[in-house]
Amino acid sequence: MSTADIPRAPSKASQYSNVILPMMILRRLNCVLTDHQTTIEPLVARFNTKPELLAAQVQRSTGLPFYNTSPWTLRTLLGDPEMLEANLKQYVNDFSDNMDVFERLKLADEISTMAEKKILYLVVERFANIDLHPDTVSNAEMGDLYEYLIRTFNEPSNDALSTPGIIRTICDWTLAPSYCNL
Repeated sequence: MSTADIPRAPSKASQYSNVILPMMILRRLNCVLTDHQTTIEPLVARFNTKPELLAAQVQRSTGLPFYNTSPWTLRTLLGDPEMLEANLKQYVNDFSDNMDVFERLKLADEISTMAEKKILYLVVERFANIDLHPDTVSNAEMGDLYEYLIRTFNEPSNDALSTPGIIRTICDWTLAPSYCNL
């Protein structure tokens, strides 16, 4: 079973993109942060009560305009299956305030749904094992992948896009490198 098929099995086909897209973004950010954890952790300990200072120190020290204050990674979350739902939500919430993509994509709701359907561990496990590190998947390739997934997931509704006057909002991954240095 492929990674995309896990959330599809108990869901409507049109809804499983609600899992795949935010989890792909989460994994990419997780891979980016992995290289900087040893630098970020002491900054979090020192400046966690002052988010503006923490953001400035993280950017100065790592070049990243975002951070996560959680000790978790997608892989380490798997070590506590009983608390996976709560810990994953906490991990997502512990991103810096400028990373509102998960709130916009309603990932917390999807995490709850996956937990209810008993597929959360499988989904997190699959994504934890996908290498989306920038050394492996370039920004351009990441953008192409994101566009491909959006197009694929929305093929059933593409007819609506040809109707005059229809307006749709999309996320453009090509903006992400300037937004979060991916």
